[in-house]
Amino acid sequence: MIPRDRPRPTPIPKDKSGLSIGYRFFWRLHYTLLAWGGPGQRPLERDPRELMRRERFARVQSSQRAVS
Repeated sequence: MIPRDRPRPTPIPKDKSGLSIGYRFFWRLHYTLLAWGGPGQRPLERDPRELMRRERFARVQSSQRAVS
């Protein structure tokens, strides 16, 4: 049997550089509301919470690139 490498969710970055307090508050609120009342289980490429994690990761990465 060949082990299948399942896609893993994007981790939420601990670094908050480039993210305002308002963005972080509303991001967490929206993320939590999707957990309670969002759509059912979906593949990662169509999961709205995964899309939010990817967008946040991209924002932090672009902020880190701008600083360096």
